[in-house]
Amino acid sequence: MNKIIGVKDKLTLVDLFAEQVRKTPNAYAVLSNGSKVSFSKLDKVSNKVASQLIQRGIGKGDLVPVMLECGHEIISALLGILKSGAAFVPVDLTLPDERINYIIQDCNPKILINEKTYATFLENSESECINRSSLEQPAYVIYTSGSTGRPKGVLVNHGNIYHYVNDVETALSLQDCTSLAILGGFSADAGYTAVFSALCFGKTLHVIPVKQITSFHSLRSYFVNNKIDGYKITPSLIQFFLQQGDATVLLPQKVLILGGEACPISLAASLRNLVQPSCKIFNHYGPTETTVGVLTYELPIDIDDFPNEVPLGKPLEHVKVYILNDSLEPCEEGQMGELFISGELVANGYLRNEELTNQKFIVHAHHNKMHRMYRTGDLVTQKENRNIIYNGRADDQIKINGYRVELGEIESVIREYKTICKCVVLYQNRKLIAFYESDLPINEQDIHSFLKNSLPEYMLPHKWVCIKKVASYF
Repeated sequence: MNKIIGVKDKLTLVDLFAEQVRKTPNAYAVLSNGSKVSFSKLDKVSNKVASQLIQRGIGKGDLVPVMLECGHEIISALLGILKSGAAFVPVDLTLPDERINYIIQDCNPKILINEKTYATFLENSESECINRSSLEQPAYVIYTSGSTGRPKGVLVNHGNIYHYVNDVETALSLQDCTSLAILGGFSADAGYTAVFSALCFGKTLHVIPVKQITSFHSLRSYFVNNKIDGYKITPSLIQFFLQQGDATVLLPQKVLILGGEACPISLAASLRNLVQPSCKIFNHYGPTETTVGVLTYELPIDIDDFPNEVPLGKPLEHVKVYILNDSLEPCEEGQMGELFISGELVANGYLRNEELTNQKFIVHAHHNKMHRMYRTGDLVTQKENRNIIYNGRADDQIKINGYRVELGEIESVIREYKTICKCVVLYQNRKLIAFYESDLPINEQDIHSFLKNSLPEYMLPHKWVCIKKVASYF
């Protein structure tokens, strides 16, 4: 066996993957676009990526943006970056160029991996097994919507994602699965539940490109021909599936995880009726700042046992939660307050934004002990059975199709338009409505084109309303 470079006592995801390579080298690790890649092959390719990065001076503390389509190639790239000791930054290629350029500039990378770079890396000969990762180092950066008009990068370390993957393996019954699927891209962390569970614990990961999801018939054909035990999905996307007719073939065999946005109880009931009785359904809640998800709730098998609303659930093993009032004092049972999260899953903070990090990641005394907490902005209550119920937001952050959106970011970009001086954006009946002040009439097509240069499609207002004084209305 090849010598392993950089072995240490404390395990990371890279260690778990390496152990799986030793156990099942010939088992399929990734299936995508008709390609089947074994654990051994994935290991060898990711070692090449790691070796080439190290030769170019990449290592601990470096950020490496990844600009690849969904497929086995991006998995190899992410693993290679982690093995080199650097952190990966997944970039959504469908974003406007201006937004992509901002993310790249904010990372200030020495190198980025695109199709050309990746192909060059693979031209080199095989490398020794490499692992320069450690629990204290950054593992990845995920960019989310920011109220200042620019996205913000959340820095997650190896310890965070390591504890998360281990916690959900049992909490979400992923140990019962032999195959998992990621149904979206890699620039949001929702899919990491499936990705890292598969890589670390020997399951086959089906990487289904986003463009394939837009075609119901091709997606249905894929599920007919491939057995998929589990996946995580937003309620809005699975609701779309159900509206297309016979969608039962698209449902997983053993574990269905709902997350990214609130799940209506009516949808949960419909899903319970459609899946096999042996299939478990979970609601999984958590902001990116606390590593994918921190609360889980398993829906009962019998619909008669359903609660009135789908709870966020109870914390994972390495998570502690606190419901505090405006004075940061604990709320009484049943009293609404803001949800604060502490424990091993709380991220490092925001990349190059100390001020915002200090605002959102606070140190607070509880039972005479100091705890580092993330303040979520989510208003919740805790029931007698200890399950946490979502009540709303303390700010103007919303969720659209699982994407986190700060209305302030949309407003900030709109105010940059030449004839608009003030505006307010609201989210009503699942549509964004922009109310604005302007001395001159605006051409909606022109401002739509202007916004598309900076904002992704899901953040563009559906309706424009001109009013005399914004302050008089809001």
